[in-house]
Amino acid sequence: MKLWRWNLHAAVATLAVSPLMLGWASGLPLLHHPDGLLAVGGPSGQAVYAAAIAAPPALAPIQDATPLTPDQSALPLAARVTTYRTEPGDTLSALASRFGVSADTLRWANGLPEGDDLAAGQELTVLPVSGVLHPVVEGDTVANLAERYGVSAARIIAANGLEEPYALSANQVLLVPGAQPLPPTPATRVAEWPAPGTGDRHKRQFIEAAAAAAQESQRRLGVPASVTIAQAIHESYWGTSTLARNANNFFGIKARNGAGSAGTYWMDAWEVLDGADVVVPEPFRAYNDPGESFLDHGMFFLQNSRYHGAFRYTTDPRRFAQAIADAGYATDPDYAPKLIRIMDQYDLYQYDLR
Repeated sequence: MKLWRWNLHAAVATLAVSPLMLGWASGLPLLHHPDGLLAVGGPSGQAVYAAAIAAPPALAPIQDATPLTPDQSALPLAARVTTYRTEPGDTLSALASRFGVSADTLRWANGLPEGDDLAAGQELTVLPVSGVLHPVVEGDTVANLAERYGVSAARIIAANGLEEPYALSANQVLLVPGAQPLPPTPATRVAEWPAPGTGDRHKRQFIEAAAAAAQESQRRLGVPASVTIAQAIHESYWGTSTLARNANNFFGIKARNGAGSAGTYWMDAWEVLDGADVVVPEPFRAYNDPGESFLDHGMFFLQNSRYHGAFRYTTDPRRFAQAIADAGYATDPDYAPKLIRIMDQYDLYQYDLR
Protein backbone atom coordinates (compact mmCIF):
# COMPACT_ATOMS: atom_id res chain seq x y z
CA MET A 1 0.00 0.00 0.00
CA LYS A 2 1.36 3.40 -0.96
CA LEU A 3 0.45 6.94 -0.17
CA TRP A 4 1.08 9.59 -2.80
CA ARG A 5 2.20 13.01 -1.65
CA TRP A 6 3.01 16.07 -3.69
CA ASN A 7 3.31 19.80 -3.37
CA LEU A 8 0.09 21.34 -4.59
CA HIS A 9 1.91 24.60 -5.17
CA ALA A 10 3.48 22.73 -8.10
CA ALA A 11 0.78 20.39 -9.36
CA VAL A 12 -2.93 19.79 -9.50
CA ALA A 13 -4.01 16.50 -8.00
CA THR A 14 -5.67 13.74 -9.95
CA LEU A 15 -8.80 13.30 -7.91
CA ALA A 16 -11.43 10.62 -7.88
CA VAL A 17 -14.09 12.81 -6.34
CA SER A 18 -17.82 12.33 -6.33
CA PRO A 19 -20.07 14.73 -8.24
CA LEU A 20 -21.70 15.57 -4.90
CA MET A 21 -18.79 17.85 -4.11
CA LEU A 22 -19.62 21.24 -5.51
CA GLY A 23 -22.98 22.23 -4.21
CA TRP A 24 -22.44 24.05 -0.98
CA ALA A 25 -19.59 26.12 -2.43
CA SER A 26 -21.39 26.89 -5.67
CA GLY A 27 -24.60 28.04 -3.98
CA LEU A 28 -26.59 25.15 -5.45
CA PRO A 29 -28.52 23.09 -2.92
CA LEU A 30 -28.56 20.13 -5.27
CA LEU A 31 -24.93 19.27 -4.47
CA HIS A 32 -23.85 19.05 -0.88
CA HIS A 33 -20.08 18.87 -0.76
CA PRO A 34 -17.43 21.59 -0.72
CA ASP A 35 -14.23 19.82 -1.43
CA GLY A 36 -13.61 19.91 -5.18
CA LEU A 37 -9.85 20.45 -5.29
CA LEU A 38 -9.32 22.65 -8.32
CA ALA A 39 -6.21 24.54 -7.25
CA VAL A 40 -4.34 25.69 -4.21
CA GLY A 41 -3.29 29.26 -3.60
CA GLY A 42 0.37 30.03 -3.97
CA PRO A 43 2.33 32.13 -1.51
CA SER A 44 1.12 35.32 -3.16
CA GLY A 45 -2.50 34.27 -2.97
CA GLN A 46 -2.75 33.54 -6.67
CA ALA A 47 -4.36 30.40 -8.11
CA VAL A 48 -1.70 28.02 -9.33
CA TYR A 49 -3.58 25.34 -11.21
CA ALA A 50 -2.97 26.89 -14.63
CA ALA A 51 0.78 26.65 -14.21
CA ALA A 52 0.47 23.13 -12.90
CA ILE A 53 -1.59 22.15 -15.91
CA ALA A 54 1.13 23.35 -18.22
CA ALA A 55 3.77 21.09 -16.68
CA PRO A 56 2.42 18.51 -14.23
CA PRO A 57 5.28 16.61 -12.59
CA ALA A 58 5.23 12.89 -11.91
CA LEU A 59 3.84 11.87 -8.53
CA ALA A 60 6.40 10.44 -6.15
CA PRO A 61 5.38 7.49 -3.95
CA ILE A 62 6.25 7.44 -0.26
CA GLN A 63 5.42 4.83 2.33
CA ASP A 64 2.40 5.32 4.55
CA ALA A 65 3.11 7.19 7.77
CA THR A 66 6.56 8.31 6.61
CA PRO A 67 7.51 11.28 8.82
CA LEU A 68 7.65 14.63 7.07
CA THR A 69 11.11 15.93 6.29
CA PRO A 70 12.04 19.35 7.71
CA ASP A 71 11.41 20.88 4.29
CA GLN A 72 7.97 19.24 4.04
CA SER A 73 7.10 20.32 7.57
CA ALA A 74 7.75 23.92 6.57
CA LEU A 75 5.13 23.75 3.84
CA PRO A 76 1.66 25.18 4.54
CA LEU A 77 -1.02 22.61 5.28
CA ALA A 78 -2.66 23.12 1.89
CA ALA A 79 0.52 21.91 0.19
CA ARG A 80 0.40 18.63 2.13
CA VAL A 81 -2.87 17.33 0.73
CA THR A 82 -2.34 13.79 -0.56
CA THR A 83 -4.22 11.05 -2.36
CA TYR A 84 -4.53 7.42 -1.34
CA ARG A 85 -5.75 4.46 -3.39
CA THR A 86 -7.85 2.14 -1.27
CA GLU A 87 -7.01 -1.50 -0.84
CA PRO A 88 -9.25 -4.49 -0.01
CA GLY A 89 -10.35 -4.31 3.61
CA ASP A 90 -9.89 -0.55 4.00
CA THR A 91 -12.65 1.23 5.89
CA LEU A 92 -13.34 4.92 6.29
CA SER A 93 -12.87 4.87 10.06
CA ALA A 94 -9.60 2.93 9.84
CA LEU A 95 -8.17 5.29 7.25
CA ALA A 96 -9.27 8.32 9.27
CA SER A 97 -7.41 6.94 12.28
CA ARG A 98 -4.37 6.13 10.16
CA PHE A 99 -4.18 9.63 8.68
CA GLY A 100 -5.07 11.44 11.90
CA VAL A 101 -8.21 13.17 10.61
CA SER A 102 -11.90 12.76 11.26
CA ALA A 103 -13.95 10.31 9.22
CA ASP A 104 -16.16 13.24 8.23
CA THR A 105 -13.14 15.03 6.77
CA LEU A 106 -12.50 12.09 4.45
CA ARG A 107 -16.20 11.86 3.65
CA TRP A 108 -16.49 15.59 2.86
CA ALA A 109 -13.30 15.66 0.79
CA ASN A 110 -14.46 12.77 -1.40
CA GLY A 111 -18.23 13.11 -1.51
CA LEU A 112 -18.66 9.74 0.19
CA PRO A 113 -22.04 8.52 1.45
CA GLU A 114 -22.74 7.64 5.04
CA GLY A 115 -21.23 4.34 6.14
CA ASP A 116 -17.80 2.86 6.72
CA ASP A 117 -17.30 0.59 3.71
CA LEU A 118 -14.98 1.52 0.85
CA ALA A 119 -14.46 -0.17 -2.49
CA ALA A 120 -10.92 -1.20 -3.36
CA GLY A 121 -9.23 0.97 -5.96
CA GLN A 122 -10.87 4.27 -5.00
CA GLU A 123 -8.59 7.32 -4.97
CA LEU A 124 -9.29 9.39 -1.90
CA THR A 125 -8.20 12.94 -1.25
CA VAL A 126 -6.57 13.08 2.19
CA LEU A 127 -6.24 16.35 4.08
CA PRO A 128 -3.37 16.74 6.57
CA VAL A 129 -5.78 17.97 9.26
CA SER A 130 -9.49 17.77 9.89
CA GLY A 131 -11.42 20.42 8.00
CA VAL A 132 -12.73 21.23 4.54
CA LEU A 133 -11.57 22.58 1.21
CA HIS A 134 -13.25 25.73 -0.08
CA PRO A 135 -13.31 26.56 -3.83
CA VAL A 136 -13.03 30.33 -4.01
CA VAL A 137 -15.77 32.19 -5.87
CA GLU A 138 -16.07 35.84 -6.79
CA GLY A 139 -16.55 38.01 -3.71
CA ASP A 140 -14.79 35.68 -1.27
CA THR A 141 -12.28 37.25 1.08
CA VAL A 142 -10.25 35.78 3.91
CA ALA A 143 -12.23 37.86 6.38
CA ASN A 144 -15.70 36.81 5.22
CA LEU A 145 -14.66 33.16 4.91
CA ALA A 146 -13.31 33.23 8.44
CA GLU A 147 -16.64 34.60 9.66
CA ARG A 148 -18.73 32.08 7.67
CA TYR A 149 -16.68 29.07 8.79
CA GLY A 150 -16.21 30.26 12.35
CA VAL A 151 -12.40 30.05 12.29
CA SER A 152 -9.79 32.75 12.61
CA ALA A 153 -8.49 34.56 9.56
CA ALA A 154 -4.95 33.92 10.81
CA ARG A 155 -5.60 30.19 10.71
CA ILE A 156 -6.76 30.32 7.08
CA ILE A 157 -3.79 32.48 6.11
CA ALA A 158 -1.28 30.15 7.77
CA ALA A 159 -2.87 26.95 6.42
CA ASN A 160 -2.66 28.21 2.84
CA GLY A 161 0.63 30.11 2.95
CA LEU A 162 -1.06 33.36 1.96
CA GLU A 163 0.85 36.62 1.96
CA GLU A 164 -0.33 40.20 2.10
CA PRO A 165 -2.62 41.56 0.77
CA TYR A 166 -4.26 38.09 1.03
CA ALA A 167 -6.10 38.47 -2.28
CA LEU A 168 -8.07 35.43 -3.41
CA SER A 169 -8.66 34.30 -7.00
CA ALA A 170 -11.45 32.30 -8.60
CA ASN A 171 -10.47 28.63 -9.08
CA GLN A 172 -8.25 28.88 -5.99
CA VAL A 173 -9.04 26.33 -3.30
CA LEU A 174 -8.39 27.03 0.36
CA LEU A 175 -7.90 24.53 3.13
CA VAL A 176 -9.99 25.60 6.14
CA PRO A 177 -8.76 23.67 9.20
CA GLY A 178 -11.31 22.69 11.80
CA ALA A 179 -14.26 23.75 9.65
CA GLN A 180 -17.41 21.99 8.51
CA PRO A 181 -19.17 22.39 5.13
CA LEU A 182 -21.24 25.51 4.82
CA PRO A 183 -25.01 25.08 4.49
CA PRO A 184 -26.31 25.32 0.92
CA THR A 185 -27.60 28.64 -0.38
CA PRO A 186 -30.49 29.13 -2.79
CA ALA A 187 -29.69 28.21 -6.38
CA THR A 188 -29.66 30.72 -9.19
CA ARG A 189 -32.65 30.03 -11.41
CA VAL A 190 -31.84 29.09 -14.99
CA ALA A 191 -34.06 28.95 -18.04
CA GLU A 192 -36.68 26.22 -18.08
CA TRP A 193 -35.53 23.03 -19.77
CA PRO A 194 -37.71 22.21 -22.78
CA ALA A 195 -39.40 18.89 -23.18
CA PRO A 196 -37.61 16.68 -25.74
CA GLY A 197 -38.65 17.64 -29.22
CA THR A 198 -37.47 18.55 -32.69
CA GLY A 199 -37.25 21.60 -34.91
CA ASP A 200 -35.60 25.00 -34.71
CA ARG A 201 -37.82 26.26 -31.90
CA HIS A 202 -36.89 23.34 -29.69
CA LYS A 203 -33.21 23.83 -30.51
CA ARG A 204 -33.34 27.49 -29.55
CA GLN A 205 -35.03 26.61 -26.27
CA PHE A 206 -32.47 23.94 -25.56
CA ILE A 207 -29.54 26.29 -26.23
CA GLU A 208 -31.07 28.97 -23.97
CA ALA A 209 -31.43 26.56 -21.07
CA ALA A 210 -28.04 24.97 -21.67
CA ALA A 211 -26.35 28.39 -21.95
CA ALA A 212 -27.40 29.44 -18.45
CA ALA A 213 -26.14 26.18 -16.93
CA ALA A 214 -22.96 26.23 -19.02
CA GLN A 215 -22.14 29.81 -18.03
CA GLU A 216 -22.57 28.94 -14.36
CA SER A 217 -20.13 26.06 -14.88
CA GLN A 218 -17.67 28.34 -16.71
CA ARG A 219 -17.91 30.95 -13.97
CA ARG A 220 -17.03 28.44 -11.29
CA LEU A 221 -14.86 25.89 -13.08
CA GLY A 222 -13.46 27.54 -16.22
CA VAL A 223 -14.72 25.30 -19.03
CA PRO A 224 -15.80 27.47 -22.01
CA ALA A 225 -19.59 27.65 -22.14
CA SER A 226 -19.56 27.11 -25.91
CA VAL A 227 -17.81 23.76 -25.51
CA THR A 228 -20.18 22.68 -22.75
CA ILE A 229 -23.26 23.55 -24.81
CA ALA A 230 -21.88 21.81 -27.90
CA GLN A 231 -21.14 18.68 -25.88
CA ALA A 232 -24.63 18.71 -24.37
CA ILE A 233 -26.14 19.00 -27.86
CA HIS A 234 -23.96 16.26 -29.28
CA GLU A 235 -24.01 13.84 -26.35
CA SER A 236 -27.74 14.13 -25.61
CA TYR A 237 -29.07 14.68 -29.15
CA TRP A 238 -30.64 17.97 -28.07
CA GLY A 239 -31.89 16.44 -24.85
CA THR A 240 -33.72 13.56 -26.52
CA SER A 241 -31.35 10.73 -25.54
CA THR A 242 -32.46 8.02 -23.15
CA LEU A 243 -29.64 8.98 -20.81
CA ALA A 244 -30.73 12.64 -20.72
CA ARG A 245 -34.43 11.84 -20.31
CA ASN A 246 -34.05 9.06 -17.72
CA ALA A 247 -30.92 10.11 -15.83
CA ASN A 248 -30.49 13.87 -16.53
CA ASN A 249 -27.03 12.97 -17.87
CA PHE A 250 -26.33 15.30 -20.81
CA PHE A 251 -22.66 14.42 -21.31
CA GLY A 252 -22.40 10.65 -21.26
CA ILE A 253 -20.27 10.68 -18.10
CA LYS A 254 -19.83 7.13 -16.87
CA ALA A 255 -20.00 6.01 -13.25
CA ARG A 256 -16.79 3.99 -13.21
CA ASN A 257 -15.21 6.33 -10.63
CA GLY A 258 -18.32 7.22 -8.68
CA ALA A 259 -22.07 7.48 -9.02
CA GLY A 260 -24.00 10.66 -9.74
CA SER A 261 -26.06 12.52 -7.17
CA ALA A 262 -29.04 10.32 -8.10
CA GLY A 263 -27.08 7.09 -8.36
CA THR A 264 -26.17 5.01 -11.41
CA TYR A 265 -28.04 4.31 -14.64
CA TRP A 266 -27.07 1.27 -16.75
CA MET A 267 -27.53 1.18 -20.49
CA ASP A 268 -25.91 -0.13 -23.66
CA ALA A 269 -23.34 2.26 -25.10
CA TRP A 270 -21.80 2.52 -28.57
CA GLU A 271 -18.01 2.56 -28.58
CA VAL A 272 -15.27 2.42 -31.21
CA LEU A 273 -12.73 -0.19 -30.12
CA ASP A 274 -9.80 -1.15 -32.34
CA GLY A 275 -11.58 0.52 -35.24
CA ALA A 276 -14.76 -1.52 -34.81
CA ASP A 277 -18.21 -0.34 -33.66
CA VAL A 278 -19.32 -2.27 -30.58
CA VAL A 279 -22.21 -2.02 -28.11
CA VAL A 280 -21.46 -2.80 -24.46
CA PRO A 281 -23.43 -2.27 -21.22
CA GLU A 282 -22.01 0.62 -19.21
CA PRO A 283 -22.83 2.37 -15.90
CA PHE A 284 -23.56 6.10 -16.22
CA ARG A 285 -23.98 8.80 -13.59
CA ALA A 286 -27.56 9.81 -12.84
CA TYR A 287 -28.54 13.27 -11.60
CA ASN A 288 -31.57 14.84 -9.96
CA ASP A 289 -31.82 17.58 -12.59
CA PRO A 290 -29.88 18.93 -15.61
CA GLY A 291 -28.06 21.60 -13.59
CA GLU A 292 -26.27 18.92 -11.59
CA SER A 293 -25.14 17.29 -14.82
CA PHE A 294 -23.62 20.54 -16.11
CA LEU A 295 -21.70 21.21 -12.89
CA ASP A 296 -20.41 17.67 -12.72
CA HIS A 297 -19.31 17.92 -16.37
CA GLY A 298 -16.99 20.82 -15.50
CA MET A 299 -15.81 19.09 -12.35
CA PHE A 300 -15.05 15.94 -14.36
CA PHE A 301 -12.36 17.76 -16.36
CA LEU A 302 -10.74 19.10 -13.21
CA GLN A 303 -10.84 15.76 -11.41
CA ASN A 304 -9.07 13.89 -14.20
CA SER A 305 -5.47 14.89 -14.85
CA ARG A 306 -5.50 13.82 -18.48
CA TYR A 307 -7.73 16.82 -19.25
CA HIS A 308 -5.65 19.41 -17.40
CA GLY A 309 -3.83 20.43 -20.58
CA ALA A 310 -7.11 21.66 -22.03
CA PHE A 311 -7.18 24.47 -19.46
CA ARG A 312 -4.41 26.22 -21.37
CA TYR A 313 -7.14 27.06 -23.87
CA THR A 314 -9.99 28.41 -21.75
CA THR A 315 -10.17 31.44 -24.07
CA ASP A 316 -9.95 29.34 -27.25
CA PRO A 317 -12.98 26.99 -27.35
CA ARG A 318 -11.92 25.22 -30.55
CA ARG A 319 -8.57 24.26 -29.09
CA PHE A 320 -10.21 23.30 -25.80
CA ALA A 321 -12.53 20.95 -27.70
CA GLN A 322 -9.59 19.42 -29.55
CA ALA A 323 -7.64 18.99 -26.32
CA ILE A 324 -10.39 17.07 -24.50
CA ALA A 325 -10.88 14.88 -27.58
CA ASP A 326 -7.14 14.18 -27.75
CA ALA A 327 -7.21 13.30 -24.05
CA GLY A 328 -9.80 10.59 -24.71
CA TYR A 329 -13.19 12.05 -23.80
CA ALA A 330 -14.78 9.97 -26.56
CA THR A 331 -13.62 7.04 -28.68
CA ASP A 332 -15.03 8.69 -31.80
CA PRO A 333 -12.00 9.89 -33.82
CA ASP A 334 -14.08 12.76 -35.26
CA TYR A 335 -15.28 13.99 -31.87
CA ALA A 336 -13.52 17.38 -31.91
CA PRO A 337 -14.55 18.32 -35.48
CA LYS A 338 -18.16 17.48 -34.62
CA LEU A 339 -18.10 19.75 -31.57
CA ILE A 340 -16.48 22.56 -33.51
CA ARG A 341 -19.07 22.30 -36.31
CA ILE A 342 -21.85 22.63 -33.72
CA MET A 343 -20.17 25.63 -32.11
CA ASP A 344 -19.74 27.28 -35.50
CA GLN A 345 -23.22 26.48 -36.83
CA TYR A 346 -25.06 27.90 -33.82
CA ASP A 347 -22.48 30.58 -32.91
CA LEU A 348 -22.18 29.22 -29.41
CA TYR A 349 -19.15 31.43 -28.78
CA GLN A 350 -21.55 34.28 -27.98
CA TYR A 351 -22.31 32.55 -24.68
CA ASP A 352 -18.69 32.40 -23.50
CA LEU A 353 -17.95 34.61 -20.52
CA ARG A 354 -15.24 37.19 -21.16
